[in-house]
Amino acid sequence: KGAKPLRLSIEERAALWAEAARALNKSIDEAPRIFYEGYIALSTVKLEFEKDPDAALELVQIASEIDPSKPQGHVSTARVLASRGRHDEAISSFLTALGLLTSSQNPEDAEVAASLKPDLAACYTAKGTAAAEAANAAAAAGQPAAARGGDAEKFFEAALQYVPDHAAAKLGLAEELFLR
Repeated sequence: KGAKPLRLSIEERAALWAEAARALNKSIDEAPRIFYEGYIALSTVKLEFEKDPDAALELVQIASEIDPSKPQGHVSTARVLASRGRHDEAISSFLTALGLLTSSQNPEDAEVAASLKPDLAACYTAKGTAAAEAANAAAAAGQPAAARGGDAEKFFEAALQYVPDHAAAKLGLAEELFLR
């Protein structure tokens, strides 16, 4: 019969994460400019476990400098930037990664590229929402509003190019078209 699932307490999981971080740091210290995957893995620990997006961003940027032709560094950079609300930069990194992945002959890269589309759509939707909120605030303050449907509409449409059934983007676009 199969092994029983491993059930760990929060403290045991924390100890394993800390041990993994120490091992990754040691590997990076021993070969700092060639340990690309270590930087990526340690950035995940920093972002997801230690909740330190600044350290995670620094690590993924180092990885991207080591080998800018590898898409994972750009993907990780984009995800860290998106978690910080830096959607313009995140979109740029996602698009760089998509370009690298779609130009690859590796079928697995096509799957990875497809998996990025929801994240990219979420960034465009966040930008559309922010643009709509800014237009609404300007109108509420009595400031002359630029024509509705400008930036917000473009961002929602961009989101829908990547994920055609993205509910938040559809709703945002509908609101923009209604308010025009």
